[in-house]
Amino acid sequence: MKMPKRFSLKPLFMIVCALFLFSCSENKQTVVQDDQTIRVVSTIKPLHFIADALLKEVGESTWLIKSPDVHGYQLTPSDIKLINRSDMLIGIGEFFEGNVTELFTEKDFSFDDYQAKLALLPLRDGLIWGDHDHVSHDEHDEHEIHAKHIDMHFWLSSKNALLFAKALSEKLIQIFPQHAFKIEQNLEHFVQEINALEISIKQRLAQSEPPSFMVFHDGFHYFTHQFGLEEQAAIVSDPSQQVGIKTLLELKDLMVKTKVSCIFVEPGFNESLTKTLLESVESESKVKVKILYWDPIGMKAERYQDLIMGLFDGYLDCK
Repeated sequence: MKMPKRFSLKPLFMIVCALFLFSCSENKQTVVQDDQTIRVVSTIKPLHFIADALLKEVGESTWLIKSPDVHGYQLTPSDIKLINRSDMLIGIGEFFEGNVTELFTEKDFSFDDYQAKLALLPLRDGLIWGDHDHVSHDEHDEHEIHAKHIDMHFWLSSKNALLFAKALSEKLIQIFPQHAFKIEQNLEHFVQEINALEISIKQRLAQSEPPSFMVFHDGFHYFTHQFGLEEQAAIVSDPSQQVGIKTLLELKDLMVKTKVSCIFVEPGFNESLTKTLLESVESESKVKVKILYWDPIGMKAERYQDLIMGLFDGYLDCK
């Protein structure tokens, strides 16, 4: 008796395997596509703002230092993990951001990579500028020792923000040429927004009377220099410095003489020292001096434009 042929499962098995391999291939392609997302970590928020503007639709940007004390920052294990998972670390270095400097590598973007493309200002001598008599430092003048060094707060000039954005876009395109078109498009849009911001500020400046003001910390020179704002003096050149009685008395005399309307302080720094100085001035001049806030790193800002406009709005409040 002839036995019937057995039904073979081999063709069906081969079809299932083929479908599975196709599915795996599709998933792999998806992973590759996801892996093309550019992931950058900036040390401070202002640099994150610029990176984020360049990476729209092609990347992800975040930042490390969430507190006002940038110079004394100490890395955490979670910071190191975040940096290791990123494609690029963006920052200043030169020990500006504490021990983060030690982690910069050739693939990253630090001050050495872009300083030649910026319009940089030197640190200023002393605590007072313009035609007034010089206000001396007490004991040792650490700032004077480093007077020829560069003022690292370059991002507070919107002109420098554009120069930095251009340099960063070139670095990103060099590493990720597949995203060149979108990065260049994002750069162009950022340039347009900053140009519009500058025009708006200059127009509003033309309609306002310049107040007499001081700053707690000499960290805003780029902003005041760009827009022609003349601060009378600073209480300290470095927020970590102690201020002696001699300096406070000289600053008090200056404030009375120039009729200072307000002092700009940074969130988280020595307000008690500023209040002590103001009480002394007000008791002699009978003029109320306001304490206003200037935030150089945009703790509450959402974009670079918000940071700069926040400084300008604060300036207009000084009347």
